[in-house]
Amino acid sequence: MAITRGIATSSFQDPTPTSAPSDDIDWNLVERTAQDFAIIRLTIGRTTTDVTGLRDLRGALSEGVPIVGAYGVCGYAEPVEDGAKVLVDRAATVADPATLAFMVDAEDFGDGRHPTIGQVNRYAIQLHHDTGRWPAAYVPGWWMSKYGYSVAGLELRHCPWAQSHYFGQPWTDERLQSFKPTNLRGFDRLAWLQFASSGSLSGVATRVDLNAAYMTVSELRVLLGLSQQQGDISMDDATKAYLDTMKGDILTRINLAVQRVGGRTNSVYNNQNVDYQGLVMARDIQQLDAAAVAALVAGQLEVTGISTGAGGVVTVTFGPKA
Repeated sequence: MAITRGIATSSFQDPTPTSAPSDDIDWNLVERTAQDFAIIRLTIGRTTTDVTGLRDLRGALSEGVPIVGAYGVCGYAEPVEDGAKVLVDRAATVADPATLAFMVDAEDFGDGRHPTIGQVNRYAIQLHHDTGRWPAAYVPGWWMSKYGYSVAGLELRHCPWAQSHYFGQPWTDERLQSFKPTNLRGFDRLAWLQFASSGSLSGVATRVDLNAAYMTVSELRVLLGLSQQQGDISMDDATKAYLDTMKGDILTRINLAVQRVGGRTNSVYNNQNVDYQGLVMARDIQQLDAAAVAALVAGQLEVTGISTGAGGVVTVTFGPKA
């Protein structure tokens, strides 16, 4: 079974947010690791904002992390729905909320206070109202047990559940599989397991939360209500029109040379919302040099090879047409 790894970040990952940016998260390095999703804290309670949240959201998006999301910590001051509204509004200053995953975080505050399960439920309902999707719900089983909470009869149960259970290394796929939650505590489906809060990762100067989703990237996107399409390649109207109507030969030549690439899909040029189960097609290539595209369309170049690198990056090699 596939495993998709991801991280959750907050201002804890940037100890000096107002000082020199030497300890900022380097999202370019993070994107090169095996982490295929990042959930970034933007809000706490009704009005408090994470000082590094928007910067990190921009960074993760700009570096092409396959799934990027925003989360808010549900507070205890009423109306808690205000916090959900602020979360979506802040995320919208960076990207269309329809392109982002969302998560509600329910746990104790530093002073011991905490939201009730009913408040978490209303927070999730507000996010569903504002985004049209159920957010992931980080409502750890230990936290529910501590207060005797249950999601039975609550709309919250429809949220993909993010469980928390920490264990030591090694964090191999095989070991992660052995810790896959089987008791979903009343939730309809599992989003991921947070298996460590002290992970070490290239690009992050501090410890970081590590997560494992027991599915492919494409399957996780579907679970979170995200489109399979990540964005469109930049090209002039004439070239796009040609590719839309005459791309058959190009697609055939590229697709014949492609192999499976670890379940990661970088759908960019794609006018069909289709899940190819990790098979990287021509539409999955994230960047094509404009001059190469023009020469390929003109019949001056042909595909001479395709290779894959770390993180599922696809490299297409062109050469003069024989």
